[in-house]
Amino acid sequence: MGIEDINQAAVAMNELTARMNNFFGEADDQIAQSQAAYAALAANLKNVVKNEMNFSVEIDPDAVNPSEVTGGVFTNIGDAIDAAPRGSLVTLNLLAEKEHIVDRGISLLGRQVYFKQKGAGDRPTIKIGAISDANFNHMRGFDTIGSESITMHNINIEFPEKVDPALPWSSLRSVIRYTSLGMRTVSLNSCNIVGQENLCITSSVGAGISLVSLNNVIMDGAIFAVSSMSSGVALISKLSLTLQNGAALNEGGTLGTNYLMN
Repeated sequence: MGIEDINQAAVAMNELTARMNNFFGEADDQIAQSQAAYAALAANLKNVVKNEMNFSVEIDPDAVNPSEVTGGVFTNIGDAIDAAPRGSLVTLNLLAEKEHIVDRGISLLGRQVYFKQKGAGDRPTIKIGAISDANFNHMRGFDTIGSESITMHNINIEFPEKVDPALPWSSLRSVIRYTSLGMRTVSLNSCNIVGQENLCITSSVGAGISLVSLNNVIMDGAIFAVSSMSSGVALISKLSLTLQNGAALNEGGTLGTNYLMN
């Protein structure tokens, strides 16, 4: 090997050493940045959890480009609830003067859901959908596992008509849908409910427990606050309640055995 070869090898070795030093320097910088990010996340973990578990969005059925993230806009109630972390407080700000459709069964899965009006004008309306099969009509609504709640403020609720008038309603004929166990908690403030055909806000069957609070509420039509009260237990609390055109608080049941109310 000549002197020129040795010089070229030395140059190559120096270049390799420089590249390695540069690589390790960049790696150290990236590691330091990652460590700083993790440290900041750990220091801010309380706020991260708070933001995740307080899911608040606007519901605008006419939004063209909904962001569909917390703090943003959704077009559909069900999609917004599905996007919220399980077990979170979900605040749905329904735009005034608009109709908001519930066209499927929506599983709450531990979420506490708060519906309220956003903007001036007439109250927003939640329109509950329905389907039918060969034997029954089925009302759409919210499914629970026993640890959820629904609260509504300044909201109108419109129950559906039968899809097939020749068929009866199934056990799925309540906004908070039928289940034979667990607890269902519903609080309505300044809400109007319109419907017919013995539909209801919730039901109390089997070993189910229903807690219903109604303040400044109008129920209009042959509907119930709590249905199917031949079994189960219900507690109904009311203030400034108006029942008209066949509306009633309970369907069946015995006061002091199946239900209590003020």
